[in-house]
Amino acid sequence: MKQAPIETRTNLIWMDAGIRHDEIKENAMLTLEHAQEVISAYIKSSKGDSVPTLVDYSKLKSMGKDAREFFAGRQCQGVVKAMAIVVGSPVSEITASLFVNLSKPKFPTKIFTNKQEAQVWLKNG
Repeated sequence: MKQAPIETRTNLIWMDAGIRHDEIKENAMLTLEHAQEVISAYIKSSKGDSVPTLVDYSKLKSMGKDAREFFAGRQCQGVVKAMAIVVGSPVSEITASLFVNLSKPKFPTKIFTNKQEAQVWLKNG
């Protein structure tokens, strides 16, 4: 059953069928402060449990290095079991690549262009 979304300034976050969904809002520019809000919402959405997470970067405008590093670090590791990132624009593809290849998250992470494929990967992971 789909949970009612938790809204931050930059994201909508909800649980559905054991997967946390994180939809970044149109033209969002994520800072460290925004990242901290998102992790608080992650904790609330899953009651502190570590769960597979599908993040939709397709509407993202930018993400600062400090936010990327925060999402890749131990704060996120405790609540994210694996992360599938869905991209749909050149900006989202570059940002996702920087996150995966430079920030090196401490949990399995993969980039997708299709939400259904991302969900299958998370369910089978």
